[in-house]
Amino acid sequence: MKLLSLELTKFLCHTGPVLFEFGPGVTLLSGPNGVGKSALLEGILWAIWGFVPSRPARIEGSRAVLKCSDQFTIDRSYNGRTESVDIGKGAGGKRRAEEEIAAHFGTYSAWERSLYVTGKNVSHFSSGNATTRWDHLERVTGALRFRELQKASAEDLTALQKSSEAVVQEVDALRDRILRAKANFEDRRRFRELIYDDFNEPQLREDLKRLTEEFDRVEAQKSTLQDTLSEFEKEIQPLLREHRSLEEALQRVVYKLCETCGSSVPVEKDKSSLRDRLSVIKDEILKAKEVKNEFLEEISRLSSEGQNLLEEISDIKLTLAELARREDVLLQEEESCLKQLQTIFDAESRLLKLTNDSEIVYDRLKVGKDVGKALSPSGAPRRYLRQYLDRIGQYANYYLSALGSPIQVQLVVGDDNKTLDIKVAGIPAKRYEHASGGQQRRIDLCLLLAMAEAAAEVGTIPKDAPLIFDEALDTLDAEGVESLIFLACDIATRRQVLLVSHADPVLPLGTQVHHIKLGSNSWTPSTSV
Repeated sequence: MKLLSLELTKFLCHTGPVLFEFGPGVTLLSGPNGVGKSALLEGILWAIWGFVPSRPARIEGSRAVLKCSDQFTIDRSYNGRTESVDIGKGAGGKRRAEEEIAAHFGTYSAWERSLYVTGKNVSHFSSGNATTRWDHLERVTGALRFRELQKASAEDLTALQKSSEAVVQEVDALRDRILRAKANFEDRRRFRELIYDDFNEPQLREDLKRLTEEFDRVEAQKSTLQDTLSEFEKEIQPLLREHRSLEEALQRVVYKLCETCGSSVPVEKDKSSLRDRLSVIKDEILKAKEVKNEFLEEISRLSSEGQNLLEEISDIKLTLAELARREDVLLQEEESCLKQLQTIFDAESRLLKLTNDSEIVYDRLKVGKDVGKALSPSGAPRRYLRQYLDRIGQYANYYLSALGSPIQVQLVVGDDNKTLDIKVAGIPAKRYEHASGGQQRRIDLCLLLAMAEAAAEVGTIPKDAPLIFDEALDTLDAEGVESLIFLACDIATRRQVLLVSHADPVLPLGTQVHHIKLGSNSWTPSTSV
C-alpha cells in the first residue's frame, strides 16, 4: 500500500489545508526545525491509526485525508467531541473502517516496532539485553503464540514422562494406570450424566408448561372474579344510594302540620317507617359487603397462588438457563472424555505389544521422551525462530554491505533458549557491545530493517507497508548519507520509503527521489535523479 498524498487541515502547525504529495519510491522530506516535518509524519500516523505519539494534536475541525494506491482513501476528522474515519467504500462505520485500515497497514505497535526508524527506537533491539532481544524477536516473528502452546505441551509432556517412567519400571504399573484411566473416564462420564440427571431437562420443560398453564388458569379465574366483583359493585350502587337518601330523609322528617287544627305535630309514624326501611337496607348492604369480601379474599388467594406459580416458573427458567450455560462444560467434558478414551486405547495398544523384554520397554520410553523434547521450548519453537534468525541475519548483512560496512552480524540463541546474543564478525571482540558507536548505529539500523523484512514474510506486518526514516540522515557523513539513500532506493523496490531530515542532502546520481522541501511559510516538492 503506497501513500500518494496527504492533506492536513488544522493539525498541529498545519492550520490551513495543505497538500503533500509523495513519490512512489523514496520521498525525502527536508527542512529546518519548526517547519512541520514531524507534524506531517504525525499526520500520517493520525490518519492511519488515529494516534499521535508525542502530543495532543486534534482541535475542532482537524482533518487528515490520506490517499493511497488502489484507490484507497482514509478521511479522518475531529469535530471537537468525537473522531470519525471514513475509507470511502461504505465500510459500515468507524469500527469496520479501522479493520480495513489494519488489513492494509497492520497495527500501530507492529509497524512502530519494525517500520518506524527514529533515534529513539533504532537501537531498541540491539541495545537491549539478551532476554529483551528474544522477546522482540518473538513479537516480530509472531512466535508469541508458541508460549501458550509451550505451556500446554509442557503439561502434556509431564504426564507423558510420568507414564513413560511407569512403563520403564514395570508392565504392571502400566496396567494399573490403565485401570485408573478407565475409572477416570467413568467418573467423567458419570459427571456428564449427572449434569443432565440433576436437571432432568424434559421434566423441567414439562413442569414449566404445566405451571404456565396453571398460572394462565389462575389469572383467568382472577380476571373473571374481578369482572364479577365489578358487576356486583355496580348492582349494589342503588342500595347505597337509597341508604344515603333514607338517612337524609330521616334527618328531615321531625314534624308535620295537623290537618284539623293546623298545628305542628310529631311524625313518629313516618319516622318509624323510614327507620324500618333503613334497617332493611343496612342488612342488605351488610350482606353485600360480606359477598364482596368473599370475592376479595378469593381474588387475594388467586393472586397469592399466581405469585407462587410465577416464582416456580422463574426458578425453572433460571435452571434451564443454567443448563444452557453448562453446554460448554458438557462439550469440554465430552472432549476430555474423548481424549481420555484415546489415552486408554493408546495405553492398551502399547500394553498388548509389551513383553517382559526390558528393551521393548526402553524403546517405548525413548519414544515418549522424543515426543516431549519435540514439544519443549527447545524443540519446534526454537526451530521456528531459527529459520527467521538466519533470514534476519541475511537481510541485516545485506543492508550492512549496502551501507559499505565490512562487518557482518549473526544472531545466536542462548543455551536457555530464551535469550538472544548478537555476534559481530569484523571486530576483535566479536560482540555488539564492543563495536564502535558508528558500527553500532549501522548494526541497529540494519537489524531493524531486517526485522521488518522478517515481519513481512511471517505476516505480522503487510508486505508493502511504508517505511519511515525520521531524521536518519542527520548523524551521517556525506558517504553515509549517500549509502543510506542508495539503500532506501533498494528497499523502495519492495515498499515505499519516507526519509525525514533537517539537512538538505545532495542526492547521489543514479537515484530517483521525490524531494519535499519545507520552509517557514511554504513547501516545495521536487524530484532529483
